[in-house]
Formats: sequence, structure tokens, C-alpha cells
Amino acid sequence: MEDALKEVNRARGLERSLEELQQVHLEQNRELQRLQDEGRKLDTYRQTAKTQEKVISKLEKILESSLQEVQKAQKVQVDIERLKTENLKLRERCSSLLTRKKEVGDDEAQELRQRLAEKDAEIARLQKVATTLKASPADTVQETVLPSTAPDTAALSAEEQEQLAHLEAKRFEWEQRCAAAEQRLQMLQQQLTESSKRYGAQISTLEVEIAKKDARIKELEYLLRQQEPAL
Repeated sequence: MEDALKEVNRARGLERSLEELQQVHLEQNRELQRLQDEGRKLDTYRQTAKTQEKVISKLEKILESSLQEVQKAQKVQVDIERLKTENLKLRERCSSLLTRKKEVGDDEAQELRQRLAEKDAEIARLQKVATTLKASPADTVQETVLPSTAPDTAALSAEEQEQLAHLEAKRFEWEQRCAAAEQRLQMLQQQLTESSKRYGAQISTLEVEIAKKDARIKELEYLLRQQEPAL
């Protein structure tokens, strides 16, 4: 009987031990399941982190590119404003030259025309005097000194020869003055032509420079408009 009771007690103890082992095993399974779930979550987190890193990298590149575009657009805008300012100064200078050409050119042209008219009158007068002197010395002496004889300087008196020489010298002097006046007239005409060409060349140069600046401004404005949609 005692042996039977011992066996029963031992069986009950083994049963309790088995239950305890089963409970421990169940708890271990639960812990393993929890760890496996956490492992799967960790993999998901890692994958999400990698995806986010890729997205962040792309965003950083986009941001950097956008920043570069913004900086480029700002630089283009600065260049446009600078060119517009330079162009405005060139236009003002061109306008000033045109005004100066009109004012100074008109005054200078008027003065030169007046001087030309004076020189023309002087030349005409000198030519008339030279022509008169050239044609009249022998006739004058012949009519006043020897009206009935041919003009022979050998038959003239010393005073008459001196008078004739004086008239010839006077004629030569007037011819020289006439030639000098014609030369001055040509110089004045050349001066007027060169003055007109000088102002015209300066204005043409400025107009070409303005056209270049206008073309550059339009080019930069076009580039700026092309970049605006991307910004």
C-alpha cells in the first residue's frame, strides 16, 4: 500500500513537473514569437530607413540643384540689371553726342560757312585784283607814258621801269595771297568734313555697342524665363 501511495505521489510530482515544463516551454515560445516579431519589425524599420535615406538623398540633390538654379537665376538677374544700367548710360551718352553734334555741329558749320563765304569773297576780290594787275601794267604804262609807241621797257625811264616792277611785284603778291586764301578755304572745308565724320563715327560705335548690349539682355532674359518653371 505504501508503495502504491509513493508511486501515486511520484506520478503527481512528475505531472506537476511536466506542467511546469510545458508552461516554461509555452512562455519560451511566446518570447520567441515576440523576438521574431520584433526581428521582422526591425527588418521593416531597416528597409524603411534605407528607403528614407534614398528619398532624403534625392531631396538633398533636388534642393542643391534648386539652390544652384536659384543662385544662377540671381546671377543672371544681376547681369541683366548691370547690362541694363550700362545700356542706359550708353544711350544717354549717345543722346548727348547727338545733341552735341547738332548744337556744336550747327554752330561750327555756321561759323565755317560764314568763314567760307568771307574767304570766297576775299578770293574773288584777290582774283579780280590779280587779273587787273596782270592785264594792266604794260597797258597802263603804255597809255600813261608812251601812248603812241609799242611797249618797250628799254625805252622806259628809270622811274617808269621802277613803277612797272612795283606793279609786277604787287601782282605777284596778290596772286600769292589769292593762292593762300584758296588753301585756307580747302583746309576749312576739310575741317568741316572731318568734324562731321568724327561725330558720326563716335555715334555709330555707340549704336553698335548698344545693339550688342540689347542682344545680351534679351539672351539673359530668355535664359531666366527658361529657368523659372523649374524653380
